[in-house]
Amino acid sequence: MSKQQNEQDSAGGCLLLILILAIFLVYQCNKGEKEKPDLSSELSPAEIAENKRHEDSIAVLSALTEMDTAYAKLKGVEVGPDEIEKFRSLSFRLRETKHADRLRKTQDSIERVYAKQVEISTSADRAAYESTLRNSFLDNNLDIEVTVYGRNNTKIKLTYILFTDVWFRKFETEGYFTLLYKEGFRYIEFTDGYDYGRSLSYD
Repeated sequence: MSKQQNEQDSAGGCLLLILILAIFLVYQCNKGEKEKPDLSSELSPAEIAENKRHEDSIAVLSALTEMDTAYAKLKGVEVGPDEIEKFRSLSFRLRETKHADRLRKTQDSIERVYAKQVEISTSADRAAYESTLRNSFLDNNLDIEVTVYGRNNTKIKLTYILFTDVWFRKFETEGYFTLLYKEGFRYIEFTDGYDYGRSLSYD
């Protein structure tokens, strides 16, 4: 046998050996994947419950961060519909957690603060309405005096020397009292400044 043939045989043998080794490695890798144990099927009910609690706590974590951010934002900031909606959403998401009571109480207080702010704002608007309505009457050649008063400016008094039941009925049928009610006035006085007087109460 020649030297050249020996070299060819040994090269072929090496290639065959490498090929066999590669096939063996691929087989072992695939076998290892198949034989990986399914740990979830071996967990006890207590361990499964603990894993569930852990997952829930991670899910709640982002909501709690959001809650703390919202609390920080509310300090010294005027409350608006966005903050109320945010706390409603958080209250719903965390309704099954120990934070539910805290969030519900905060949501209630935020809604009270917002309602108060709205009331203050509309009260100021009604106070300003006194001069607006007076000017409107004057522009229509009616010297009707307008006085806005009472708690949160929810009462209004219209004074005109010619007021009678005829005028009262005219205001009623033409919707002027309804317009005043829509502006937030719950009590309307109608007087001539002397003997005649009538009133309307929406409470």
